[in-house]
Amino acid sequence: MYCLYTPTIISVSPRTVLLDGRRVAHTETLAPGRRIDPLYEELVRQRREHPLLHPGEPFPGLVYYQLDPAVTAEQLRIVHQTCVEAGYDVPVCDRRGPASERCWQLPNAR
Repeated sequence: MYCLYTPTIISVSPRTVLLDGRRVAHTETLAPGRRIDPLYEELVRQRREHPLLHPGEPFPGLVYYQLDPAVTAEQLRIVHQTCVEAGYDVPVCDRRGPASERCWQLPNAR
């Protein structure tokens, strides 16, 4: 049995955070150490609904980040930590480097 699962796409620009094309936050309002509540709530909703939409399939917890080059590391950490708190534990990948160096795990410290 195959599960066709479309991963969640989170786009971060210097001005906005989008979840699957919908704005969930302005980057100017992101504060270190605080999660993005609208993003968190939507990710938790998706996680809760997964068993209803895909009975018997494990929750993959896939999130792809689409980042503007001007996004700071701190902005990415805030977005990533929000995903981790919602139950998504995903590596961050950079397409620019060699394959062995493209993915790394951000610390999940709270």
